[in-house]
Amino acid sequence: NDTNSHNKYISTKIKNEGIYFFGGLEEDGNCSSTLRVLKIFKNPCELSTVASIGRFPRPRFNCTMTLVNHINCILIYGGRNMEGLHFSDIFFLNLENLNWIG
Repeated sequence: NDTNSHNKYISTKIKNEGIYFFGGLEEDGNCSSTLRVLKIFKNPCELSTVASIGRFPRPRFNCTMTLVNHINCILIYGGRNMEGLHFSDIFFLNLENLNWIG
């Protein structure tokens, strides 16, 4: 069954299954470098902070995040900070071990 093999892949290759968010603006107006995951398969849904390792991106907002399935990573590109600096850097988050590469 394709569904069972897909679920097995997800459970072994993604440490925290859900919808990922990185950075953004905090309530106080400062940029964030927090990684969060929205666990949509819980009832009710649960938003939590994700502990990760490696060299993670500087605080930012307006960055893009893309899932790169064939290498099991999320790619983060660009964004900006409150001082108006526009980033053109690229970071990868390995979803199996939550290690940042950038």
